Amino acid sequence: MAAGPADGLPCGSTTSTTVAEHFRVDLHRGRNTRSAAAAGSELRQEGDRVIMRGHLHLTDDEGACLRMSHWTVLFDLASPVPSSLDGSWVEIGVGTQSVSLHPYRT
Repeated sequence: MAAGPADGLPCGSTTSTTVAEHFRVDLHRGRNTRSAAAAGSELRQEGDRVIMRGHLHLTDDEGACLRMSHWTVLFDLASPVPSSLDGSWVEIGVGTQSVSLHPYRT
C-alpha cells in the first residue's frame, strides 16, 4: 500500500491481485473520527488500532468513503455522520478486528 502498512483480517480468495478495504464501524466525531491536523493520506498502526488519514466523502446510500492516495476505503455507517465532515480531511482510528480485506477482480 502506498499510504503505509497496517494489519487486517483477510477474507475470501487470496488468488485475486486487487484488494478492497472495507470497514464496518460507527464514525464518532471526537472519539474515533477527528479533523486531520494536516492534509495528505496516511495509513499507520498504533498498537491494536489502524489509523487512516484521508479525504472523507459521504455517499447517497448513508455510507462514507475515505480517499487515501490512489485508493478508496468504504465505510458502512450505523448512524449518520455530520454533514460538516463531508469533503474534509479526517483521521479515523479503528480496532484491527474491525478491518477486513476483501479481494476482488476488476
